[in-house]
Parts: sequence; C-alpha cells; structure tokens
Amino acid sequence: MSTDPSVCSSCNTPLPEAAAFCYVCGTPTPTGTSAESGATVTRPSLQSPAALVDTRRRLEAALGPHFQVGDLVGRGGFAEVFAVRDLRLKRDLAAKVLSPELAVNQQMLQRFRHEAEAIATLRHPSIVPIYDIGESGGIAYIVMPLIKGDTLRKILDTEGPLPMAEARRILGDVAGALQVAHAAGLVHRDIKPENIMLEGPRRQVLVMDFGIAKALDPASTGMTSSGLIVGTPHYMSPEQASGDAVDGRSDQYSLAVLGYRMVTGEHPFEAETVRALLYKQVFENPPPARDKFPDVPQVLSDALHRGMAKDPKDRFATIDEFATAISVEDTSEYEARTAAAKAVLKKSTKATAKPPASTTQVRPAVRRKSRTGLLLGGAVVVLGSIAVVAISRLGSPGAAPADSSAVVPAAVPAPVAESQTTSEPESLTRTTDRTDNAARASAAERRTGTRSAAAAPAAPASCADAVGASTWTPAFNLCQAEANGGSPGAMAALASLYETGRGTPADPGTAAQWYRKAADAGSIEAAYHLGQMAEAGQGIERNLADAMTLYQQAARRGYAPALRSVARFYEDGVGVRRNESEAANWYRRAVAANDVPSFVRLGVLYTLGKGVSKNEEEAARLFTRAAQAGDAEGQYALALAYLAGRGVPSSDSLGVMWLQRAATQGHEPARQELAKRP
Repeated sequence: MSTDPSVCSSCNTPLPEAAAFCYVCGTPTPTGTSAESGATVTRPSLQSPAALVDTRRRLEAALGPHFQVGDLVGRGGFAEVFAVRDLRLKRDLAAKVLSPELAVNQQMLQRFRHEAEAIATLRHPSIVPIYDIGESGGIAYIVMPLIKGDTLRKILDTEGPLPMAEARRILGDVAGALQVAHAAGLVHRDIKPENIMLEGPRRQVLVMDFGIAKALDPASTGMTSSGLIVGTPHYMSPEQASGDAVDGRSDQYSLAVLGYRMVTGEHPFEAETVRALLYKQVFENPPPARDKFPDVPQVLSDALHRGMAKDPKDRFATIDEFATAISVEDTSEYEARTAAAKAVLKKSTKATAKPPASTTQVRPAVRRKSRTGLLLGGAVVVLGSIAVVAISRLGSPGAAPADSSAVVPAAVPAPVAESQTTSEPESLTRTTDRTDNAARASAAERRTGTRSAAAAPAAPASCADAVGASTWTPAFNLCQAEANGGSPGAMAALASLYETGRGTPADPGTAAQWYRKAADAGSIEAAYHLGQMAEAGQGIERNLADAMTLYQQAARRGYAPALRSVARFYEDGVGVRRNESEAANWYRRAVAANDVPSFVRLGVLYTLGKGVSKNEEEAARLFTRAAQAGDAEGQYALALAYLAGRGVPSSDSLGVMWLQRAATQGHEPARQELAKRP
C-alpha cells in the first residue's frame, strides 16, 4: 500500500496535494496542511486512544468547567462528535469537533464557521439547531443537541422497505426542512439515509448536517479549485456528479433517490466503483420503482421517477411540488390539487398586482461543463453526523418525559398536536408531520367513498381557509391582513408562517413578535409556542424563566402540552427549582386533560416513588391507558409491568403482545427486549 501523500493509500489513485478524500473510493487521506508553512503533514490516527484522549481534553478545556465531555459517538470526514453533559442545565449535548490536526488550516476553519452560520439561519422542527460555536486550544467546535435515535440508514438496513405511509411521512418531513433551507438560499447537497435521524418512539424526522451547504459552497470557499464534489455517490444528482452549479432541484433528486430506496429497498443505481456509479447518475435512467417493487403505487413511482430526471428542468419546479406529488394516492387527486393551487396563485397575483413571493429561492442553473471529464476531478466529502444514541428513558430517575421537546430541552419546538386530544385551531400551522388539512380531507373521502368531483375548489377567502388549503402565499397575505385587523388566530397563524418560512422567508424574530401579540390577545396556543421559542433561544433571547411563565400562562387555561411542559420543568429543575411533587401535580392535570405522554411520565413517577407514594397498581393503570391509546412508550411500559408482575398479574403472553405492538411502531427498546426472547 502506497504511503505517497499524493496517492490514495487504498486504491493508489493520484490526488491533488491537499485533497482530504480520494475521489474514486472515498478513503480519507493521511494528510493535512500546516497554517505556518503550508506544507502537507501526516495526520495522526484518530483511532488511537492517545489522539482521542487529547482531543477530549482540549474540548473540555475549551468548553469550560460547566461542561463534561463524554465518549466519542460519531466520526466523519474531518470532524469527530463527542457526547457532552451540560452540568448547569443538566442536559445532554453533542459537540462536533474539527480534527485538531486540521484545525490549524484556515480554509478548514472558514468552512467550519460557514457550517455553523448556515445552520443558525434555519428554523424548522426537522432541522437540528446549533447552540454554540467556538475556537480554542487548537480546536474548533459546534455544540448541538444530542439526538437519541437511529439513522434512517440503520432502519433501512434492518427493516428493508418501509410501509408506503411511513415512507411518505419521512419524505414529507424532509421536504419541509429542505423548503425552509431553499427559501433561505441554501442547498443541502448531501441528502442520504445517514443524514436523516428518526428520534424517539414516534420517529421524529431530523435532517442532519445542513451546514454542508455553506461549509462547502464553492461560491464562498473557493473549493472548486481543489475539484471537490460535495455529496454521496448513490444519492448525488447528475449536476453534482458533473461539478456543475446546483440549486434546490439537486436536493429534490437526492430526496427522490432516498424515497426510491425506502419503498424498494434498493438504490436506483449500483456499480463496482464510485466512478462507474457517478457515470450512471449522469447518463443512465433508473427503472421505475414500481418495476422493482410492484406494491409501490403508480402515482408515487411516477413522482419519484420525475424527481430523478437527469435535467433539472424536467423535475418538479420546487421541493413543495415534489412533496405534494408523493403525498397523494392517485393521479387525479394530484392534478386536482395542483390545479387548485394554480388557480389561487393566479387570483392572488392579480389582486396584489405583483408576483407573489416565492417559497423557494434557488440559484439559477448554469450551462453544464463536460460531464465525463469532471468525473475524474472531485473528492467525495461526507461530514460526520451528530451523535446517534438509542436510549430508553423509561425508569431512569433523571429521565425526560416522552415528548420531543423534552428529549432535546432547547431544540426546535415539538408539534403541538402530537399525542393530545385538545385540537389546535386551523389557523395555527405546524410542519412536523406535513399532513395538512387537504390531505386529511382527501383521506376521509377515500374512506367514506364520497369523493367530490375533481373540480378545483374555490379560492380561499380567509386566513384559516388558505392555511387549510396549504396555499402559502395567499395564506401569508390573508393572515397578515387579518392579523393587522386584530384577529388572535390570524396573528398566531402569521407567526407560524414566519417561523416555518411558508409564503415568506423564515424569520424567527418576526415570528416571536407575532406570537407575543397573539398571546397578549388571548391565544393560549401562541403563548405555548412563544414559550418554546424562549426555551430554545430561537427568535428571542433564551430565557428559561420566561419560558416557564409562558407555559404556565397556557397551562392555567388547560392547554395539555403546556401542562406537560410545566411538569417537565419541575421534574428536571429547568427554569425553576426541581420539585418532583409539584411535577407530579402538573402531570396529573395533564392526565386530566387526556395528554397521553403524561400518562407514561406520571406512571414512571408512581413506579419509582418520586414526588408521589410508590404505587405500582396506579402506574400500571396509567400505562394501560397510554398503551390502549396507541402510545408506543406506554405499550413498552405496560409490557415490562406484565413481564415483571408489577402492579398487574405476571403474564409473559401479555407482556410479549405489548412488546410486539410497541416494536411495530419502531420502539427500539421493545425490539431489543423481544430479541432477547426465544
């Protein structure tokens, strides 16, 4: 094996002097570049215990005494990810650290800063935020939430093709995150299963490594002089593989490939070498997904095939159009919804006498360079993902409650409507599950057999109607007019549009202002969302005491998610002195409001005797209510109760039954427990 720094150590391919990766096989090179001399230097092995100890020591010194650095939990091309414990706020974080031997390279540092800046501009429930960035002691780092879940890659490798509904949900959530990025002028460039995390029993979709968009943007880093191609061969668009400029349609191509993999279990293209694979991406058309897997609906197969068109002009115009196409059940439904959206857009354009704001801002494509020659000029760059830690919180004395806002205390707010019976007004939109009112109406029509004619519906006349129809530019105009007229519901809806970047560029600060106005006007939902923003430090200064006040404001009026959040703050000692007895009281109020996750948390407190007298029978009763409501965490807890005979008669058969139900929903601890059994 060659040790020449200008030759790949794995396949002996000649490389540019400062290349970090081999463009043929993807192997990291053993070199970095010294800032002092500019000379190529040998990278120490990051596999060695000594190197890891040194990096951990430097990171801990850089973060300061209030943080404790744990184990290495992830590694990428030029970054390592360590688990970090915030000792003051008692939360788990992750720190992505630029490899110390590369941190002296100013070009690498600039890329790292760009990565943090890019992520910080984006706000969406499926985009992982950043909390801090710093440089000290020869290292650069970004602090992020520690994600507790599995990568989509792991799930696909273990489960094979996903159910169509689950594949559509994941595609929709990723598309929603990409829409926000595209509206901000950013392109992800590396959509692949490894960069999609599914967190918790409900498999909350999180898109990782958005920073690659700015970190390796040729326009801002000049990396084209090194011939870098950013992306991963199986999911790389033809224009990426050719080294051409890309826009949001490149992400659409990668997402369509991802969808193809989810529903068929296979990639559209396979080849023995990276070069051969990139050639296929540029010049060959894949077989339709339905040809490989007949169970794929025709309309979904057609949408994926169009998303993988070689010429970007032949794909859907925006990622939102792609999301709409993959969400419908048949072609007539898609055509009807598209016609309706066009009719509304045309009317809105005439009314405003100016073109509506685009929800997707992308850079125009430029004329292609010779593709075959460029296949030889790049290096595949794959950033390291944030920590992947599959953890069961059940029974842990310091465990967080089973809601997404508690798993990552300062992360992007969780969807309000998750696991609760208190309905959210139509005027308040959330984008976590991308299941809009129009899609729900269509599903109802299919169930009842009362589908109406495919004629385009009338243009929405109100903010609520436009939001329900998912026509975002008219929704923004109508909600803005009604909000200025004093409607609390329209204020909250307008805040959500600013928050998610629908119908207008995302603007967390303006979103917070409108949530504040709506809360002051009496909207309990707006008070709750503003509390989430105060907790996360998104759009407003992070202030846990203010967050608690806002949660209590909504909780006093019986809003179930707010009741749960107040309980969580008391349980974890966040923004208030820790008080398990008070936490139990608030969980009881949330249970009275039929908040399913609170059934489980209160049951855990009864099981452990924390804040309440230990009562395994009451715990089992609460777990049963959650399990019967379809909550995977409740099903898992009830299974353990039956298996151990805690609060209910011991029963292996009932225990296994509830484990199977939880595992069917993707609950990893339930799967692991089942695997232990013969």
